[in-house]
Amino acid sequence: MRSGKKFLLILGCVLLVLLLALAVGCGGKNNNNDGNNNEAGKGGLEPQYGGKLVMLQPSGPIAMSWFPDMGPGDYAFAMPGAEPLLAVANDRSLDGILATDWEEDIEAKTITFKLREGVKFHDGTDFNADSVVWRFDVAADFSYIPKENQEVNYVEKLDDYKVRFHLNWWTNQMLETIGIAQMYSRDAFEAHGGLEDDAGIDWMKDNLVGTGPFKLQTFERDARLIWVKNEDYWREGRPYLDSIEILVIPDASTASQKMEAGEAHLWTGADGAQTQKLENLGFARQTGWAGIQTILVPNSVDEESPFTDLRLREAMEYAINKDEICVTLGFGYLEPLFTIAPQDDVGGDKVFREYNPDKAKQLLAEAGYPNGGLKVKLLAQVATGGRNDLAEMLKVYLDKVGFEVELDMVDSVAASAAMFGQGWDHLCIGIGGQDAEFLTSIQRWYGHNTATFIYPSMDRPDEFMEMSRQSVYIPNDQPEAKRKATEEMVHYIAENALIIPIYNSRTSFIHDGTVHTDYLQQGLTRWNYYDMWIEQK
Repeated sequence: MRSGKKFLLILGCVLLVLLLALAVGCGGKNNNNDGNNNEAGKGGLEPQYGGKLVMLQPSGPIAMSWFPDMGPGDYAFAMPGAEPLLAVANDRSLDGILATDWEEDIEAKTITFKLREGVKFHDGTDFNADSVVWRFDVAADFSYIPKENQEVNYVEKLDDYKVRFHLNWWTNQMLETIGIAQMYSRDAFEAHGGLEDDAGIDWMKDNLVGTGPFKLQTFERDARLIWVKNEDYWREGRPYLDSIEILVIPDASTASQKMEAGEAHLWTGADGAQTQKLENLGFARQTGWAGIQTILVPNSVDEESPFTDLRLREAMEYAINKDEICVTLGFGYLEPLFTIAPQDDVGGDKVFREYNPDKAKQLLAEAGYPNGGLKVKLLAQVATGGRNDLAEMLKVYLDKVGFEVELDMVDSVAASAAMFGQGWDHLCIGIGGQDAEFLTSIQRWYGHNTATFIYPSMDRPDEFMEMSRQSVYIPNDQPEAKRKATEEMVHYIAENALIIPIYNSRTSFIHDGTVHTDYLQQGLTRWNYYDMWIEQK
């Protein structure tokens, strides 16, 4: 019963990734006013203690701390109060948080962590090896994946502050996967009923007891969260802020009005139009290296789909004017994609097909459509006002060269079901993500382990599947070999037009100029709330 529920939650979790694409706003390398306000202590400006930070978000968490049900969006909402063993650093390497040292043994298929001593959960109990063992035992018990197919075999307590993960198999993805898992209090879970009648589970869905710099005081679902300073936080002299209030404001106009009225400091949900408007009013936009990639995915699997023909997949890319899309929809904050990787990431700087509608018509003719007339469906998630501007622009481009596109506009649930489970008829607008290593991004979105449930209508030829399998066994101390394997896979997808890349939206948020934080400099999986401060008025 739990397995079935878990599978449905996976769809919901991936949907949260889609929401995250909106929540982080629009960013682009062609706008020089990035507003990065993370130079605390420089230029005579020292961090200030105190104050309440008010933050606006377009959506709220589903599960506050019951980690088997948490998706990427929930993980982000837990960051003020929960911490992992490891986190991504500014240089995109891994940095110790609740772990002070770690060692991988590839032959023994183990990863050993030395834990930070003297750390306590918000309920006053110790963070130690027992906490980590419990955390991963529960994750294994409630996983939708049968235990014999899970990567972690078991977690061994070596002493009070050392644990060893015994793996069923080793891959270069395991250290980060294990390391970024957030830690929660076992005592708090059991004190509120534990597994008896799921009482502890229900409690953790609405509460959080972690080791982070802030304690969760209030959680009003789909409305607001209030975090208060953890006076016993393990980092000396931190945090700076007294409290954080997160308001869930789905409507962009309402959120923008609150920012203009001075009722909030920071907004993570501004689209291109709202970002441009607020920047023109003097607000600052802070950016990071990570982005969300918008892509067009043809059904290259089903025999009845015309896009099993490479020529028709190529024709689509030649037909699409990506630069025009970025200008029209992006307000200067989008950049065209040449491959599934952004231009400044591995494999992203090579152009495979430029806008050429005549070439598109030629390929259509060679594929048996000299007079056009190829009818195809384009599945897209409906946006505000019942429309999808990108889908409408794609239809115009494709219709001009000889396709006859029927827009299939669906709600978010149906879109997620198609992209992450059921598949689609012909074409589907989707997204990809950008991790500290793009090899990880490939594995999460397009690799061999995702073939049956993420973009299932995308063909993954045997040659690509083998490339994907071999890439995860390259040791982490061989970065050039990993980079080469990543580039080969990115280029393979591009050469075979298995994905039609459209544009990249760099993560960003808007703030009033008084906020000091290095958020987004480490990507999307870390927010150093302990170091965040605001200038007092």
